[in-house]
Amino acid sequence: DDHGLHPDIVELQGHIKIFSQEKEGPSRRGIADTLTYHPDTRTCILKAHPGQKVLFIRDQDQLRLSANEVHITYD
Repeated sequence: DDHGLHPDIVELQGHIKIFSQEKEGPSRRGIADTLTYHPDTRTCILKAHPGQKVLFIRDQDQLRLSANEVHITYD
């Protein structure tokens, strides 16, 4: 609606922990130093400080990631 907030970008910094679970589905978890969300593209970027790693786990297919940066796009 025209009366609410409509950010172009949302950025969180610090020790970021994210959790997501569908009602009757698998969960997703992540740990990062920075989270940036772009509402227009529905993209979430998890970043680590230099020398550190982002951790991301998706139970659906037993995916385990450890990387400098992880991009997640929501359908």
